[in-house]
Amino acid sequence: GDAGHVFDGFQRICRALHDRLSPLISSTGFHTLFGRAQRLAARDFPALAEVSVERDCALSHMSPASGTDGLEASAEALAEMLAHFVWLLVTFIGGNLGLGAVCEIWPEVPFDTDSDSGVER
Repeated sequence: GDAGHVFDGFQRICRALHDRLSPLISSTGFHTLFGRAQRLAARDFPALAEVSVERDCALSHMSPASGTDGLEASAEALAEMLAHFVWLLVTFIGGNLGLGAVCEIWPEVPFDTDSDSGVER
C-alpha cells in the first residue's frame, strides 16, 4: 500500500461516520469531537498536532515519513485517532447509540458486546 490508500481510507471512514452521526450530534458536534480525538491521539503521535482534518475529512499537512515504517506509523496514528473518536462518542452519547451507529458503518468489525459496556447489537 501507499500513503494515498491510507489517507483515502481514513477520509472514506471519516465521511461515513460524519454522514451517519451528524443527524445525531450535528456536523459541528462531529468535528468538535473529532478535533478532541485528534488532540488525544497526538499525545502518542505528536505529528498529528500539525494535521488539519478538514470539513470534508481530508487531511492537510500530513505526510508519512519515507518507507514502510513511516506509512505504518501514519496508519497507526489515524487508527488511534479513530479509536479515540469512537471512545469519546460512546462516552458522550452512550454505548447503544454510539456503537450502534458505528456498527452500521462497519458491520464487519467485531465489537465486544458481552463486556460490561452495556452495548447491545
